[in-house]
Amino acid sequence: MEIANNSAGFDVQMHHIHSHSYGNHKEVTFHIYLPENMTVKEAHNIAETIKNTILDELIITTTIHIMQDNRKFVKLLFIFIFILYI
Repeated sequence: MEIANNSAGFDVQMHHIHSHSYGNHKEVTFHIYLPENMTVKEAHNIAETIKNTILDELIITTTIHIMQDNRKFVKLLFIFIFILYI
């Protein structure tokens, strides 16, 4: 997680992590949250930086799934719906 956060320059809240080992070949797949106002190009560049850093430092092939960080909106929506049904 530290490599991902350091590569991005902020906490990407890495989650849903899966790792696999096939003999000498190692792979990891995970999700990261990136700001909802970030462009696709910026998000792709951050994911590529994280992926390349992990490959260079740990020799692990990486697949990263980028998620838009709209959890604040979802939380507010949940509260609003809850209030409607009280």
